[in-house]
Amino acid sequence: MKAEKLIAERGAAWEHLEKIVDRAIKSGPKAVDSGDLNEAIHLYREISADLAVLRTSQADPKLIDRINRLLSRAHGVLYRGQGPKKEWSLLQFYRVTFPRLFRRTWKCTLASFLCSALFYCMAYQVVQD
Repeated sequence: MKAEKLIAERGAAWEHLEKIVDRAIKSGPKAVDSGDLNEAIHLYREISADLAVLRTSQADPKLIDRINRLLSRAHGVLYRGQGPKKEWSLLQFYRVTFPRLFRRTWKCTLASFLCSALFYCMAYQVVQD
């Protein structure tokens, strides 16, 4: 597919994603409704494929750079995480994550403890003799 044909067919989608991303950056992601965010996710994937086509067809480097910057900005809006507060993350680990993990892996933990205890006893006997 020629680059000019791709620009004609997909240019509107690029501009639409750019508008959604600009709105999300200016007003925050909560200002963009869920329908637009879902559409932005689909457009992001499609435009990523467009970028691959443009790169393989030796299109204008300025256009490739523009689409690449658009996708970088969209990635920042769509996939940034809301990390937990630091003071809560350690507390959450000991109150929620670790007990859940221990309940899931208690058999392996017990087997590991028993093996360690067995070798400890064997080493103690060797040293005592």
